[in-house]
Amino acid sequence: MADDKGAVPPLTFEPTRKNWLEYIRGSFLRFVLIAILPSLVFTMSVFFISPCLSLVILPLIVVVLLWLFRVKNLWHQVISGAVSLAIAALLMSAIYSVSYGELTGGVFSNDALLKNGKVTPFEGGPNQLYTFSITVESNATYIDPHVIIYDLYGTNIDNLTMSFVSNGTGNVTKSYSVQTTLDSPINSFIFAVDIDGTWHSTLWADGPISSDGTLVYGTLAYAWLIQIFGFCFMQLIVMIIFLRMSAKSKEVRERMMKDYRQKTGSTVATPSGDKTESGAEVTTKEETFICSECGAEVKASAKYCPSCGEPFEEDDEPKAVKAPEKK
Repeated sequence: MADDKGAVPPLTFEPTRKNWLEYIRGSFLRFVLIAILPSLVFTMSVFFISPCLSLVILPLIVVVLLWLFRVKNLWHQVISGAVSLAIAALLMSAIYSVSYGELTGGVFSNDALLKNGKVTPFEGGPNQLYTFSITVESNATYIDPHVIIYDLYGTNIDNLTMSFVSNGTGNVTKSYSVQTTLDSPINSFIFAVDIDGTWHSTLWADGPISSDGTLVYGTLAYAWLIQIFGFCFMQLIVMIIFLRMSAKSKEVRERMMKDYRQKTGSTVATPSGDKTESGAEVTTKEETFICSECGAEVKASAKYCPSCGEPFEEDDEPKAVKAPEKK
């Protein structure tokens, strides 16, 4: 038969999503997405869900993307995961480095006895002298005010006793202050005052911090890298091992099934496909019998004879005679 030159080839439609997914799997873009997407989800989950839960979500998303984009090389999996964790740490450091700021009006206690707690200046250099001040609303005879200063890691603690500065009207409002230098570029503080044997404390406050933004960011980056890698890297390795074991188990099952088919020379039909791995049509031989009315060969699953229309019933055995096997 001559070729029909005017015939229009059949149109095929491939989903756009599948095209993009196949493109990403075969390009370097998959590594970029694995590095960026988990860090973005981690950042949002820290602020909107929970910081602790975010440390579990981060490695899980990395492993899901490794599986989705078909990254099978072990070193590629580990390096991609490590880069993703590092980007998450650097992103959080950038956010926190610009979030430090002095509280307007200063810190206070919930019982309103301690007010206007603050540090001046809020930013300073290595040799900067910082002044911590607090106002106590009490006419008690014994008042012992302290300021407790922590660095970013909570290891360097300064507990300084504050000195009396001035008395307010009616001998009720009293002001206290203390001056000191700090070595840590990022600090936080709280005021604690003993009033006639009862301790009262203010809320925590940020500051003082270094005026060198690069130093602040570097300190935060180091802290976040330790925290994220300490909590997430081992989880990531365990998940990668589980992913590889699952893939290896699947390959072994497929190999065993292929060897079994080759040895037995049989094929097994699948629900969706009607072809073997080589592309050949899957055929299964079904048992037949002879119709007692017309003598035609009928499949065992048939309810009616395709030749004469005779119905077959399960208890109607005399009408269905099994056909002899063909040699």
